[in-house]
Parts: sequence; C-alpha cells; structure tokens
Amino acid sequence: MSTKKKSVHPLHRIPQEKWQALYDLACRLWDMAPWKQMEETEIFGIQPAARPEPWFASVMGAIGEFRAITFYDGMEGLRLFWQIQTTPGNSLRDSGQVLNTPQLMAAFGEAGDIFPEEKKLLKQIGYAPRGKRGWPYFRSYRAGYAPWILEPAEADCLLTCLTKALEFLPQYLADPGLLPPTAPGADVLVLVEKADGWARQLVKPTIPLVRYDFKLPMAVIHQVRDIPRTTHTFELGLWPLPMYTGEKDERPQIPYLLLLTDRESSFILGAQLLTVDVDSGWPGLLAKIPDHLMETLLKHKVRPGRIHVSTPWLEKLLDPPGRATDVHVEYREDISAQMAVLEELLNFPPFQQ
Repeated sequence: MSTKKKSVHPLHRIPQEKWQALYDLACRLWDMAPWKQMEETEIFGIQPAARPEPWFASVMGAIGEFRAITFYDGMEGLRLFWQIQTTPGNSLRDSGQVLNTPQLMAAFGEAGDIFPEEKKLLKQIGYAPRGKRGWPYFRSYRAGYAPWILEPAEADCLLTCLTKALEFLPQYLADPGLLPPTAPGADVLVLVEKADGWARQLVKPTIPLVRYDFKLPMAVIHQVRDIPRTTHTFELGLWPLPMYTGEKDERPQIPYLLLLTDRESSFILGAQLLTVDVDSGWPGLLAKIPDHLMETLLKHKVRPGRIHVSTPWLEKLLDPPGRATDVHVEYREDISAQMAVLEELLNFPPFQQ
C-alpha cells in the first residue's frame, strides 16, 4: 500500500477565517463599485509599517467587463504599470507585460475563471455570486509564472491593502481632489502606516535601476562581429505561451517562446522555449536571451543591420551586445513578421487577466 501523502491544495494553506475576511472585503468592493467612477490610472499607494515600499492600487473596470482592484508591488511594480499604460501593443504583447508585473489582485469574473476548490470554499462560506460576472477571486502575479492562488504571506498583504483601500475609496469618490493628477513620474498619494496610526503622504516615485546581469564571452562577440553585416532587419520577441508546466498544486510556470524572424520574409531563424529556474527566477531567464541570440546569428552566419524587438525592456537588455557586435537594436510597435509567425504557430487565444 502506498504511503505517499496527498498534497495539500494551496487554497487550504490559508485558514478559512482569513478567506472569509477577504471575501467579505470583496463583497464590499463589489457593492461600492468604484470602477463606475474611477479610471485605471487613478492610482494611490498603501504602505504597511513592515514594507520598505508601497503597494500601488489601481481600480479596473471603467471601460470593460473585467472588474478588479490590483496592488502593484513597489516602485518596480509602478514602473511596469506605467510601461503597460504607455506602450502601444497587441493582445499577446499586452498579456506578457501584465503577467510579468508583480501584483496582488482581487477580481470578479465568471464561474469558469475560478478553480473548483474556490467554488467549494465559497459554498462553505455561504457567499452567493452577484450575477454571471460576480464571482470573486484573488490572484498573485509573479514574472515567469501563471496567475496563482495567494500564498499565506500574500493573503496577509492583500487583506491589509484591501482594508485600507476600502476605507479610502469612499472618501475619494466623494472628493476626487484627494488624489493629485496621475501620470508617469508624478507624485502619488500614499497611505503610510506609522506608530500612531496611518498618515497620508505625497511620494515622488523613484525609477528603479534595472540591471540585466549576463555574460557573453569576448570570443563569441568577436565571432559575430567578424560576420559580414547585411542590410537585413530581424525581429525578436519573447512571447508567453498559452499553457502551464509544473507540479500539481504548485504555482505553474509559463513557457516563453524566444522567436527570431526575418522581417521581410518571416523566415524563422531561431525559436527557443524558455522557463524560469526556481533559483535564478525571471532574471535568470532574461540572462539566457543574449546567449541564444548570438548562438543563432553564429549558426546562420548572418549579422543583420537591425533587430526590432517587441518590448522596450528587450531593447535595454540587448543594446549592449548589439553595440558590441555593431547591430542596431530598437523597440518597434510594428513587428509584423513576428505576428504572422505567431498566428500560425499558436492556435490558442492569448492569456486573459
């Protein structure tokens, strides 16, 4: 007889009383419906005493059927939020940026949007969804992984953030002048926990120094640079695939397709599947991209004049090796060769939030 223990579903790693408290707050949020009056970019911060940086809150639902409040993690989360808001894109590119932005979310959707265990829990708690799109759920977003059920520490953070947000939102809805005009780099109102209670402060966002840590052997750089440069333009993108990998009841990983194509012919020069490593995480995945690019150029013995990339951060990542090999790397909104290839390769809809 097998002695293997049945794994505990991640939902049950958090006490039911805490889930009860979260669903009660979600119910209040639904009744308040701040998305009827607020835009997604009307952000404010919440900074518990133990946090070095705030969570930045954004209410979604003004222009669509998806209703939620999301708390972006720190200055890096805020930077990525504004990058999403200001970067024109397409559904697959947008979904990739959203998936890679660290955040905690309380959302409402249809019955198919939640896990069976969540439906059982809702029944135990006695919560009845408010209409077809009124099923509440909570998600954690982490770069390289699928949106997932909250971990215990994340549940504590979300409980604090939701509580403070629901205290502040009625005040703001009654007096929109409480928030300064919001824009990238503008001051943000932050609710800060002090020893004697909570206070309001205007905080000037700091731009995190984004450093991409990778090493390319000089021999490889010289080999690529020795290849005669052509007038070709290539396109390169890193795309989340609509599938999950990993162990049952653990946070699933998302495979990413690193795709290099010729802009004129849509010929595929390179296609690698990448996933995050448990130890090195998302930075470790990024560190592989310059290696794969150089290996592909050496394999085909071609050095293009330009490489158009799908996101601004790919431009920053590949600018140093591009300069070293005299290949101009730049972000472009129009990456038609990539999209033509992806349309043929992916017969699945893109990820939804």
